[in-house]
Amino acid sequence: MNPLRKTSASMKRLRPLMTSLALAMVIVPASKGQVAAPTQPPATTNPVAAPGELGTSGTAEPDQTRYRFVERYTVESDPKAIKPGELSQYRVACRDVLRIVTEKPQGTPDRKEMTVQVIYSERPAAVNASGMVTDSIRRYETLKISPLPPDARPGDARPLDGLTIWYKTRPNTPGLILSLSPNHPLSEVEYSITKQLVYLPDLSTLLLTTPKRIGERWRVERTAARTLFGEDPIAGEGLAATLAEIKPAANGTDMVAVINVTGSAELGLSRVDNSLNAQVSFTFAKPAMAGPAPATASATPSVDAPGAITEVRLARSSTSQAPGGNGRLKSAFTWELTLQRQTAPGATSAPIPMPSKEAQIATQANTWLVYNDPKGRFHFRHPQDLLPQRGPALEEGLVQLFDQRMINEEVRSLTIRLQPKTGKPAEDKAILDPDAHVKELKDEWARTKQKFTIDKQGLLPKADWAPNKMDVFRVEATVRPPSGRDGKVEPPIFLDHYLVKFTQNESLAIDAMTGQAKPEPFRKDVEEILKTFQLGPYKPGM
Repeated sequence: MNPLRKTSASMKRLRPLMTSLALAMVIVPASKGQVAAPTQPPATTNPVAAPGELGTSGTAEPDQTRYRFVERYTVESDPKAIKPGELSQYRVACRDVLRIVTEKPQGTPDRKEMTVQVIYSERPAAVNASGMVTDSIRRYETLKISPLPPDARPGDARPLDGLTIWYKTRPNTPGLILSLSPNHPLSEVEYSITKQLVYLPDLSTLLLTTPKRIGERWRVERTAARTLFGEDPIAGEGLAATLAEIKPAANGTDMVAVINVTGSAELGLSRVDNSLNAQVSFTFAKPAMAGPAPATASATPSVDAPGAITEVRLARSSTSQAPGGNGRLKSAFTWELTLQRQTAPGATSAPIPMPSKEAQIATQANTWLVYNDPKGRFHFRHPQDLLPQRGPALEEGLVQLFDQRMINEEVRSLTIRLQPKTGKPAEDKAILDPDAHVKELKDEWARTKQKFTIDKQGLLPKADWAPNKMDVFRVEATVRPPSGRDGKVEPPIFLDHYLVKFTQNESLAIDAMTGQAKPEPFRKDVEEILKTFQLGPYKPGM
C-alpha cells in the first residue's frame, strides 16, 4: 500500500517536523576546503552573554546620546563611485555548531554534533527606493564540515565548490536562489546551507530609524527575526532588542554598538518553540558630536551613525518529542553561530562581476534543486518551494516533498515511491496494473470513510512522454474528508495519482495532493518534475 494514502484524510495536519539546517548538514558530502576559524570563536556552552551582563558605555557617567544606526548599500563596484559610509562588496566568515541530543528508552542519550564553516564574498545587485537590498550576488570561497558525514563517499561533488549565486529576496517566504555558475545545478545541500546563512542586508532591519540610547529596548521587526531564527516565526513572544553598550573598536578609531536580542517563537512547519539569545555588533565611525549628558532629557543629543553589522553571535535552542518516543522521550536541538564581516577597502576578495540580464532570469535550469537518492537508485529535480522531508522512509525508496510555504489549508505535497519487485509474479504484475491502482485507491477511501469522485483517468499521450522513455497513467480525483467532531466540514483535497513505467521494467507510484481551489498549476509542476526523473545516481554535469 502506498504510505501516503494513509494521510489523505488529514492533509491539514501534515506539518513535517523539520530542522532544515541540521537535517541538511547530516548529508553533506565530503569537503576538502579549509577555512580560517573566526578570531573570537564561541564558547562551547554559552557563547552569548545574558542581558544585563554587558554593562553600559564603560565610563563613569552613562552616555545619554541617542544613536541612529544606518547601513547604506550601493550596487556600485568602482571604488571611486562608492560614497563614504556606503557598503558595496564585503566578505563574510561564519561558523555553525549544531547539536542534537535525543533521549532513548534505555541507556545514555544519543548525541550528535557537527561544525560547518563557510567563507564567501557578496555584493548588492539591486537596492529599492527604501534603500533595502532586494538582490545580491554571492561567490562561495570555502566550506569545511567536521566531522564528515557517515555517508560521504569519495568522488562526491563538494558542495558550494566554485559556486556563484544570485540571491533574490521575497516577501514572507525564503529567498529565491539562482545558480550563476555554468553547468552547476543547485543541490539540496547547497540550497539548505545558503538558506540558513544569516542574510546580513535583511538583518539591517534590526537597526530602527528611531534613534536609541544605551539601555533602550525595542521590538525586532519580522524580517530581522526571520533572519536570526533561520526560519519564519509563526507565534510566540517574538524578539526584543536592547542597545547594551557603546565601546571603542579594536582599531582605536571606530566605535562599536553592542545590541542584545532575546526572545522565543514557534517556527515554520515544525511549530516547535525556539529560544534565541543573540549579540549583534555594529561598527561605525566615531561621531563628531559626543560628550557629557545634557542638563535636560529634551536636550539629549542625537547623532547619525552610518556603518555596518560586523559580528553576530547567537545561540538558538528547542526541545521536541523524540521520533518514536510516544511523547515520553525528548530531543533537544541547539544551534550556535559566530559570524564576522569585513567591509574595509582592500579586505575583500577579487571583485564579483555583474552577470548578464539573461542570467538574472529565474528558470528551471538555474533554480530547481537536484534530489539524489542516498542509495543511488534514482535522481530528479524539483522547485525550491517543494522540499523533501528527511527520514526513515528514504530507506524504502520513498520521497515525500512538502510545500515549505504551507501555512494554510492550500497545501501541496508530492510522494514518489520506487515500486520494489517482490519476485512473486502475481504481486509484481499488480503493481504495474492501472486497474489495481484504482481499486487500491477506492478501497482506501472506503476504509477511511471519505467521499470521493474520480474525475478523470487514463494513459497520458505517449508522444509527450516518449522522450523521457516513460508510459504514464494518471487518475484525477476529488476527496472530501469526513467532518470533524465539531461537525466542521473539511475542504476538498485534489489528488492526482500516477503510475509511471520505464522501459527498464521499473515503475513509480506517485501521489500529488493539494488543497488549492485550482489544482491545474500544481499538476503542471508535478509533471515537469516527473520529466526530470532518471534511474541511477546523479553525477555532476548530467
